[in-house]
Amino acid sequence: MMRIFNKLKNAFSLSLILIGSISLWSQSHYLQQVNFTSVKITDQFWAPRMKTNHEVTIPISFAKSEETGRIKNFKVAAKLEPGAFCSTYPYDDSDVFKIIEGASYSLQLFPDPLLEAKLDTLIS
Repeated sequence: MMRIFNKLKNAFSLSLILIGSISLWSQSHYLQQVNFTSVKITDQFWAPRMKTNHEVTIPISFAKSEETGRIKNFKVAAKLEPGAFCSTYPYDDSDVFKIIEGASYSLQLFPDPLLEAKLDTLIS
């Protein structure tokens, strides 16, 4: 009798889990993606950090990339400058790609003609 009770209890628990999962899955179609540029962050925690990222982190990242030869590697690869690979690691170009990505996102929040011109020069 106890064995039958345990099996029924397990079957009931499993059915509750399945019903809950199906219920959550069916509600997920109500979630809608929001365009990045439609979101405005105005709180006292993230907003100042995003401003600091725009004003300090991104310019320093570009400066360090130039200082360490990461930017020059692109000019050498495009044969715009003579020379050989000049930074420490062969994957240093991914750092520049990430800086470009961060700067692009930042430009959506804080329009900046100087940063936009720097990106245009670097990309072209």
